[in-house]
Amino acid sequence: MNTGELIRFYRKRKHMTQAGLGEAAGFSEPAIRNYELGNRTPDRGQLEKISKALGVTPDSLVRHEIASAKDALGVLFQLEDEFGLVPQEDGSLRIDPKADNAQKLDAAIKAWVNARDELARGDMAEEDYRAWRAGLRV
Repeated sequence: MNTGELIRFYRKRKHMTQAGLGEAAGFSEPAIRNYELGNRTPDRGQLEKISKALGVTPDSLVRHEIASAKDALGVLFQLEDEFGLVPQEDGSLRIDPKADNAQKLDAAIKAWVNARDELARGDMAEEDYRAWRAGLRV
């Protein structure tokens, strides 16, 4: 999904009209419509206003291009630098507990595991899981 499709998804999930989202975020209805249709792309400040009105994080409205293993590895290197994520011989990953922000990442991953378990058991719908991911604030 692109940014416009994600805005539409979360807007509909909140049972908001384009006019309602526009009013809540400080934009006109045509601006929201153009974002959703992909005619215009909101900048970071606009995304923050829209995400706040939708109750989701700004990053949940953006998909990062990871088209190759090299791209994915670049993201993992960033996680290593910022959170102490390190590879293991068996191909798994672990968090170095001495690293800055390690405890935050550990708590976030545990919450993610719990949400995935609820999804697998059928206690959470796929749409609710997506909304949980979008609203997660650690």
